[in-house]
Amino acid sequence: MVDVDPPRTGSVPSFFGLGGEQRFRAEIARITAVASGTDAWVTELRVPLHRLVPYDAVWMGRFDRDSDRYLPMLEDGDVEPLRQLFASDAAAGEIRQLGLARDGWPMLGHQIQTMLDQQQGWRLHLAPAGFRDGVGLGLRTGDGRHVGYLTLLTYRPAVVPATAAALLHVVNPLIGDAVDRASLG
Repeated sequence: MVDVDPPRTGSVPSFFGLGGEQRFRAEIARITAVASGTDAWVTELRVPLHRLVPYDAVWMGRFDRDSDRYLPMLEDGDVEPLRQLFASDAAAGEIRQLGLARDGWPMLGHQIQTMLDQQQGWRLHLAPAGFRDGVGLGLRTGDGRHVGYLTLLTYRPAVVPATAAALLHVVNPLIGDAVDRASLG
């Protein structure tokens, strides 16, 4: 499998190519270092995520064990279908069915399309809204606790490169720890 780097626009540095992992990790570390009860860090997180995957919608939520739901922390773009999905009783269970609540790699939509087609949330909310690809990951703290979920979705089919999933995997504990700290604040 060969990844094709997404098109680059302007002078914005890419996270793909030589040194990309270090640049991405450093930027996420800088942003998440100040995570607290405020949402300023969450707003700032949109910038590197959008450079990584030019998304049409991003949604990040912290997992609330008492309600068995993901509560929104970051919403940007066309998020109404995601709001509807995560307001449903089925969302947390479907994330577990997809294996995204366990330790593992982020999943690319175009690589798990058959699994997505079997999920009520995808069929009722996301596919009808026009989403065709994306990446999703269960957020975990550095000590391995599942604390949330992050997804970046696009209307374009099969455009999210495996490199984006790899870079998100590298920063997962940074974002997970920040979500955990912000939940306590």
